[in-house]
Amino acid sequence: MDFERVFAVYDELHRFVSSEPLLHDFRAGVWEVRERARLVAAGHRSVVPLNMTPIATFPSRALAERAVEILAKLPPMEPDDEDRKDLLLAGQLLGNLVTAFTHALMHTFPDLLGIRPP
Repeated sequence: MDFERVFAVYDELHRFVSSEPLLHDFRAGVWEVRERARLVAAGHRSVVPLNMTPIATFPSRALAERAVEILAKLPPMEPDDEDRKDLLLAGQLLGNLVTAFTHALMHTFPDLLGIRPP
């Protein structure tokens, strides 16, 4: 798993969120996710889960579309080609991202993530 690339995407997301006033509620959580990705890219082999309540809604479709463009740059997780420990770390980083950010995307604009209503 290319954790430097994962960090670069999370860093780009952090810069985007920090520059958009309507996304101020996401700043702290996205910063935490970015920091955990930075530590993993630097060689740490554990990820502490975020302890926060996810934000329920995303403020605008245009901002959501830009966020999805950034997140689409994340490298794929290939279960057959990756070390199991790397897959676990990547999964934990993604779990934190869901808590801090994509939860609101999924609930506000599920179609942007390919989710169809039941």
